[in-house]
Amino acid sequence: MKTLLLTLLLVPMISFGQNKIYFEGTYIDDAMYDGMHALEVKVTAGDLGGKTEYFYITYSDIDDEVIDYDNKLEGYSYSDIVNKKVSGYVIKSRAKYEDMDIGGVKTKEGIYRLSEIHLIN
Repeated sequence: MKTLLLTLLLVPMISFGQNKIYFEGTYIDDAMYDGMHALEVKVTAGDLGGKTEYFYITYSDIDDEVIDYDNKLEGYSYSDIVNKKVSGYVIKSRAKYEDMDIGGVKTKEGIYRLSEIHLIN
């Protein structure tokens, strides 16, 4: 029983940390509203290269799958790095949000959560 409980506790942590995706790109802007905070990046290198993606720090007020976010922008604010080169890691994830049109809680699959970001000099 103890082994089963330990396995159930560790499996989400193990699988959550194993799917980090490296990226490099140009920081475009950040978006914040209704509990959502995301950074928009035009990705030039890594598995997501050639796409413009939103990398979420939080997805909504009811999102409970937030991960640790390591901001290594060396004291710069997001507005300071517009059109600058950045690199880091994201994790493909899902998020909960409240659907205002039909009511109730929905789950959005396939979002990218920002795990780490660096400024490339």
